[in-house]
Amino acid sequence: MTVAPATRSTMAACAATLVAVLLAVAACVGSQGCAGATVVPAPAGKGDLEAYATDAAVRRAALEASFVNPDNGYARLRLAKYTETGWGALPEWNPQAAPFRVPELGSQTPAAGASFAALDLDAVPWTDAALEELGRRAFFEYPMQLAAYLRSALSDAVAPKTYGVHVDGERVGHIAWARLPGGSAEVAYTCATCHASVVGGRVVPGRNEPDLAVAAMIRKASAGVGEQPLWGPGRVDVTTDDAENPVAITDLRPILFQKNLHHAATLRNGRVALAIRIETLIITSMGESVRPPRKLAAALAVYLRSLAPRGPLPGPSDPGAAVFARVCGGCHGGEGLAGEAVDLAVVGTDPAVGLSSERTTGRYRVPSLRGVGDRHRLFASGDVEDVDELLRPGRAAKGHQFGLDLSAADRQALLSYLHAL
Repeated sequence: MTVAPATRSTMAACAATLVAVLLAVAACVGSQGCAGATVVPAPAGKGDLEAYATDAAVRRAALEASFVNPDNGYARLRLAKYTETGWGALPEWNPQAAPFRVPELGSQTPAAGASFAALDLDAVPWTDAALEELGRRAFFEYPMQLAAYLRSALSDAVAPKTYGVHVDGERVGHIAWARLPGGSAEVAYTCATCHASVVGGRVVPGRNEPDLAVAAMIRKASAGVGEQPLWGPGRVDVTTDDAENPVAITDLRPILFQKNLHHAATLRNGRVALAIRIETLIITSMGESVRPPRKLAAALAVYLRSLAPRGPLPGPSDPGAAVFARVCGGCHGGEGLAGEAVDLAVVGTDPAVGLSSERTTGRYRVPSLRGVGDRHRLFASGDVEDVDELLRPGRAAKGHQFGLDLSAADRQALLSYLHAL
């Protein structure tokens, strides 16, 4: 769930015995292959996500365990503010929302008769099936960042195509109107604005929108006033370090398999870690003025993990299997074809985000290759369009030289293998 900012802009008391035992590394509860993690049980009668939502000690333990580098800006901010008297004291944000539709392009207000409703959280039990369905609705409907500039940028029927905003029937980009406390409404991103795209007339949730031109929409709405971002389509700058270091919008479909979250491997992955990542993302995206209901963050985490590709991998007799094992298998392994983060120098791609004072760990995550044949904007920078360009000798993007010296036959076998993942 990546959003683009429009501008650059105690723990609660608990018994010592419980704190010592309770989810010391809860970030990896329920995760697959989280390095160095110890999985410990949630409190009796509660699952890991319900414990996260209802127990401050669980939340704090999970937060601290998730950081790969507790000294970067991302971690320091959360360690300082993710407390019951800090961000925990913010009002909950679950506004009435309505879809932004084609007839409203260029409009400053919702059309007459727009149907506003808030997500009903109280009726949802703490079961994975119920949370997944709530998460699916929230993914497409919940306003997770206000973005007034969208009203100006999406000024006519041509604008969505111009800026890579997909149209699903009458709905534009799964953008939402959010009802504000005073009664007015503002447009907002949902998760699906950046992390869903239309392929062959079908909406594919989790698939990043590679043509979404956030920076161009900001520039249009600002009419050249002030310094404006220049990064290209399919990218957002999510850091607050006053440097231009945009990253590719992430394909969320294989998030279940990732060892780490964020391109710079900032966080160890897991159900609770992901829920906290979503919760704090919405808090910061909303200017630290509100926080999402924790059940909603938990539901989104369950839903995103449900998107994982589950088809069988090509067998060992596949012509590309041996090539993959030789060229790619050192980093990408297991069912999810992911791996532990690697040093920036090893991968050799643009290190900007990996060196950011906010996100740095000195490494980049090794992404899961499940579904990589349908993924666009590869590398943290998004400098490679797809796997075909990734293995093309002489490509302009630097780094990740693995496979570029293959014979033509081995290259084709490996490409066919990657497209079958």
